[in-house]
Amino acid sequence: MSANTYSVSVVLLLTALGQPALAADDESQNETPEPPSCKFCPDNEGWSGWIEGGLGFQSDDSYHFGRYSGYEEEGFLGNVNGEFDYRDENGNFIEAVIDDLLIETRLLKIQGGRQGQYEVGFEYDQITNFREQSAYSPYRDQNGDGILELPAGWVPGLTTYNMPNLGSALVKTPLKTERDRTGANFTFYPSNKWEVSGYIRHEEKEGVKDVGATFGFDQTVILPVPFKYETDDFGLTLNYNNDKFQSRISYISSLFKNDQNVIGWQNPYENISSNTAFGQMAEAPENQFHQFSALLGYQLTTDTRVSARFARGLMKQNEDFQAYSINPGITLSSLPATSLDGKVNTTLASLQVASQPLPKLRLDASYTFSDRDNQTSINTYDYVVTDLATAGLRKNAPYSFEQQRLHLKAGYRLPSNMNLSLGLDDDKMDRTHTSVEQTDDKTLWVKLKVRPMDLLVTTLKYSISNRDASDFTPLSATDPLLNNPNGKYENNILMRAHNMADRSRDKLGFEIAYTPINELTIGLDLESIKDDYDNMIIGLQQAKGLIYTASISYAASETLVASMYYSYDKLSSDQSGSEKILPTDPENLWVAADSNVTSTLGVGMNWAAIEDELDVGAELTYSEFTGNIEYIGAVDLAELSSTLASISVHGVYTMSEEMSLRADYRYESYEESDWSKDGVVNTLPALLSLGTATQDYTASLVLVSLRYQF
Repeated sequence: MSANTYSVSVVLLLTALGQPALAADDESQNETPEPPSCKFCPDNEGWSGWIEGGLGFQSDDSYHFGRYSGYEEEGFLGNVNGEFDYRDENGNFIEAVIDDLLIETRLLKIQGGRQGQYEVGFEYDQITNFREQSAYSPYRDQNGDGILELPAGWVPGLTTYNMPNLGSALVKTPLKTERDRTGANFTFYPSNKWEVSGYIRHEEKEGVKDVGATFGFDQTVILPVPFKYETDDFGLTLNYNNDKFQSRISYISSLFKNDQNVIGWQNPYENISSNTAFGQMAEAPENQFHQFSALLGYQLTTDTRVSARFARGLMKQNEDFQAYSINPGITLSSLPATSLDGKVNTTLASLQVASQPLPKLRLDASYTFSDRDNQTSINTYDYVVTDLATAGLRKNAPYSFEQQRLHLKAGYRLPSNMNLSLGLDDDKMDRTHTSVEQTDDKTLWVKLKVRPMDLLVTTLKYSISNRDASDFTPLSATDPLLNNPNGKYENNILMRAHNMADRSRDKLGFEIAYTPINELTIGLDLESIKDDYDNMIIGLQQAKGLIYTASISYAASETLVASMYYSYDKLSSDQSGSEKILPTDPENLWVAADSNVTSTLGVGMNWAAIEDELDVGAELTYSEFTGNIEYIGAVDLAELSSTLASISVHGVYTMSEEMSLRADYRYESYEESDWSKDGVVNTLPALLSLGTATQDYTASLVLVSLRYQF
C-alpha cells in the first residue's frame, strides 16, 4: 500500500466520520443552540480537565503492528492519558497534556503563563520506529570500540549457509530506532502589536540500522550498525502586526552531532591475516545550519495585498577525514586536507501579490529566487574503489544551483455558477558541476468549476508541462581527471538522470460532489498523469499514473453517521538499461516495465446508541498492493504483493457527569510476498545478509480505560 494512498484514505475516512449529525426535523433546527464553552472566559476559573487510566492485552509480537505506536510486544500493558487546565481571575493559566505515558510513544506538554502577557512551556516527545523483529547477524561489537567482529571460529571459506541454521553463531539484533525530544518554548507580548517567541530543543536518536558494505564487487554484507545521533535546535522570532502591516523576523539554528564517526567491520570473506581483513567507512558527519529570515506583508488597498520573504542561511561541515583506506596493501599519497571544510550559503527571496481588481476577477502572482552557493574548497584526492583498488585521481565537485520560479494565476466567476481559473508556472534551474547545466520546466493549466444545480458541484482541471534540458555533457569531458582511458568505474555516457532530462507531462483531474438529499453526500476524485522522456536513450522512457477515489457519507439520523470509500492507485513506467562497463563491451541493452497497483476499501460508522450514555464506532480498512517488474526477452522478477486488513471498534459509556468507561478493540492482519527476502539462502562470496523475513502476522489489541472528568 503506497503512503500517498493510505494518507488520502485516512483523511477521507476521518473527514466523513467527523461530520456533524444533521437535524431530524424543523423544530430541532429552530432550537437555540448552546453557546460554545470558552476556556478563556472570565467565569471559567479553577481546575478542569480529565485523566484516563487503562489496561490492555496484545495477542502477538509484531514490529509492523506497533511500528510507530509502540504496541509491538505480546502481553498485558497499561496506559495513562490526560489533559489539565487551570485559570484564575487574573488570566494566569496552566495547561498540561499527557499522551501514552506508559507506551514508548509518550508525549508530555506543559504550558503556562498569563493570558496576553507571556507564556512558557516544556515538551517531551518520544517516537519509536520498529522495522525488523528478527534480524540475524553473526556480527557483534565485542570490545565496545565500534568495530563489528565475527565470532571465533568463523570460517571464511564456507560457501553456503542458511541464516536460521547457524545457531549460536548468530545474534538476534532487532532493527529499532528510538527518538527522544526535549524542548522548552516561550512567548512574550510587550504590547498588543508585538510578540517575541523562541524555542530550544534537544533530540537524541539511537538504535540499530542496517548498512550495506562491500569488498570488491561481489562480496557484499549487510551490517547491523548501532548508532546515536544528537540534534540541538534553537529559534527566536519577533512579530509585529497592525491593520495594514505585518512582519516576522526569525533566526534558527540546528547542530547535529554523531558520537560515532566511522563504521568498521570484519571481512567475512577473508582470513584474519589478509590485508583486507577489516574495512571501514565514514558515518554521517557532524554539521550545523543557521538561518536568518524576514517575512513582510502589507495591505496596499482593500483589494490588493503584497507580501515578501527573505532568508539567508549557512551550512557548515568540518569533520576530520578518515584515511583513504585501512588496507596496508594500497599505497596512496597523503590527503590534501585534514577535513572537507564544507561551507554552503543559501539565499531565498520571494514576492507575492494578490489582488481582486473586479468583483468577479482575482489575480495572483509570485516570484521566488533560490540560490545554493557551495563554497567548499576543491581538492584532488586518490580514489579507492571498495577498499581494494585505486582508481586514479579525482576532484570533489561542490554542487551549486540557482532556481527561479514564477507563478501566475487568474480566476473569474462566469455566469451560471461557473468559475474559470488559468495559470502559468515556470521553474528554471541553473546548476554547476553536473552533466546538465540548465532545465526550464513550464506548466500551463486550466480549471473549470461548474455548479449546474445546488446539489451538484463538478471540477475539471487539465495541465500540460514541458521540461527543456540543456545538452548532456559527461563530466569526464569537462574534467581531465575523469577521462579514464579504460573507462572503468564510469557511468555509461548515454545514461540520463530523469529529473534533469527532457520531459513532457499531461495531467487531467476531475472531481464531483453530489448531495441528492441533506443526509447523503457522494464524491468522486480522479487524476491521470502521463510523462514522456522522448530524448532518453538509457534511463526512464515513460511513466503513467491513475488515481481515483470514490466516497459516500450518510447521516441516517442525528445519532448515526456512516461512510465508505474506495481508492485505486496505479503507477507504471518503462525503463531501458545497458550492461556495458568498458568502452569495448557490447551494449547488451535491456528494457524493463514496472507496474505498481494499490487498492483500498474503508468503511466507518459512529452511532450514539443511547443518548448521552453510550457511543459506539467502528472502522474497517482493507488494502492490497501488487508490484511487477517485467523484462523483454528475459525472465520476469517474481511478483511483489502485500495485503493489510484492519478492524477498529470502540465504545464509550458515560456513567455520570464525571466518569466514563471506554473500550477499544483493534485487529490487524498483514501478509507480504517479497522475493528479496523469501527463501533467500546466503551464498559466499556473494551476500551476507541479516536473515530478515517477510512481515506476515496477525495481531489484536484490547484496551479498557476509565476516564474521570473534572
